[in-house]
Amino acid sequence: MTSPMPRPPRDPKPADESDGPVEANPQEIRLLLVEDNPGDAYAVETTLRNLSKPGYRVVRAQRLGEALMLARNDEFDIVLLDLSLPDSQGIEGVQEFARTTTGLPIVVLTGLEDDEVAVQALNHGAQDYLVKGEDNARVLRRAIRYAIERKRSDEHVERLATTDPLTGLANRTLFRDRLEHALSRAQREKSRVALLYLDLDRFKAVNDTFGHGAGDALLRIVSDRIRLAVRESDTVARIGGDEFTVILESLGEPTQAKPVATKIAEALALPYRIGENELYVTPSIGIAVYPDCAGDAESLVRNADGAMYAAKLQGRNGIQLFTMDMYAQSFRRLEMEGLLRRALDEDELYLAFQPRVRLSSRKIIGAEALLRWKSAEVGEVFPSAFIPIAEDTGLIVPIGEWVLRQSCVQAVKWQRRGERVVVAVNVSPRQFRQPGFVKQVADILSETGLPPGCLELEITESLLMTDVQGCEAMLRSLRDVGVCISVDDFGTGYSSLAYLKRFSLDALKIDRSFVSGICTDSGSAAIAHAICGLSRALGLEVIGEGIESEEQAARLAAEGCDIAQGFLFSPGLTAGPFSDLLEHGFRPVSHIALGTRVNAR
Repeated sequence: MTSPMPRPPRDPKPADESDGPVEANPQEIRLLLVEDNPGDAYAVETTLRNLSKPGYRVVRAQRLGEALMLARNDEFDIVLLDLSLPDSQGIEGVQEFARTTTGLPIVVLTGLEDDEVAVQALNHGAQDYLVKGEDNARVLRRAIRYAIERKRSDEHVERLATTDPLTGLANRTLFRDRLEHALSRAQREKSRVALLYLDLDRFKAVNDTFGHGAGDALLRIVSDRIRLAVRESDTVARIGGDEFTVILESLGEPTQAKPVATKIAEALALPYRIGENELYVTPSIGIAVYPDCAGDAESLVRNADGAMYAAKLQGRNGIQLFTMDMYAQSFRRLEMEGLLRRALDEDELYLAFQPRVRLSSRKIIGAEALLRWKSAEVGEVFPSAFIPIAEDTGLIVPIGEWVLRQSCVQAVKWQRRGERVVVAVNVSPRQFRQPGFVKQVADILSETGLPPGCLELEITESLLMTDVQGCEAMLRSLRDVGVCISVDDFGTGYSSLAYLKRFSLDALKIDRSFVSGICTDSGSAAIAHAICGLSRALGLEVIGEGIESEEQAARLAAEGCDIAQGFLFSPGLTAGPFSDLLEHGFRPVSHIALGTRVNAR
């Protein structure tokens, strides 16, 4: 027989002298005594009554079933559990208590002959054990105190392992465990579980603009708003930087998840006061429902994530319920991502150049470099299909550098032929924010020998507004290098004129949506008129894109537009045909194959 585990040393102090409080301000300890032997129960109760502080409120049960019912209906600080009960023998009672009363410390009562079983009980959830006959006041008080403190310590360690330290939400580990349990219950109860997958739109811009401290403060507010928007029984978890999940249980229909997602979206769309700044952040939310959309936890997470990505593709700040079509789209996207990663190494990317002409003379003065991809596996891939993937995966950074370098190389070739062509290159927000971007531009100009004034960088209006101060400094540095700067898609964002005049710019580019309606829509015409007037006031050139008719060109010229590009003049051409165009001039528009229109942008 194994020797008993060592007990705390006996203390000769009187029984009513406290060993130290269980809490800073000790209150009555609520104790559940599970003991069927009247003599043993009386001994414990008498001993506890003789302890002056902290006081004890003892509730006794004689059977395990009765004790479990009491524990579910009342709050106790600790349970003293006999291992030999009419309806439970050995460690069964410990296992059942540990499973159904999470957080309740357990002290086992056992006879000397049950020592091996007592050790097993400690391994199955008990915090301590008492050998009957040694339950004097000193030993009993120590056992109770140590058990409560040990349970609290265990729970603290468990919280550290399963809780997100920033928000206090469940972390990825606890989320997975809760999801597995939720699906098991749903299977037993024939109910549904909905998983909401949330990602904050453009959260990186908050960190880049206001610092990670502001980003952390925002995430804490976001987590609080999500918690308040759902039931207490629902699990909210933070599983990544700005990614959250919500597990909704006991649903009858898949459609019941959509109102909850809407409530969360509305709560998150409210302004955030971070320090002296008022910020706005919106979520993209994907929803997948078990068992309708997936048969296991892994598939449910994957499908909810896919639905969230679909919401982002549709313009962000939206909610999407997973469908099987999304699964096919997700598979194609992963396949496309793999092909795109190989495209750079296998020279499948190439450039097309769309001429820019001065409206007053119809002379070619420059070109916009347009990225193209012809995959060996799937053939020509439209930019609208692969640019978003490149942006999301970060591939846009090396691809953007390749475009910049190749554009400069080609512009130098035209210069050597006597043609001074200013080449415009689109810069993605992710590329623009990369540390060392200004140096990269300067190095490429130096390596290729292109005069800085022959390179124009196009940035979007929305990028300017995400970080006014940061963009102002970046644009100033780029202008110091000597390159030209234009704002692409102008009129579609939310520029403040007070900010706009602070930027070091050369041109504003009227978005094609306004150009296409300039002759038929009074609103588009008014916006084009305003942009041209604003540009003149700021001393900037105006570029009109997407021009397809002489009527549009004439209207823009009358408004004071300086430079134009579009199918009226030419679609995007590879370097060879563009060189011919420089040498021989424009062909009639009717000679241009209509099929090339889809590749113009």
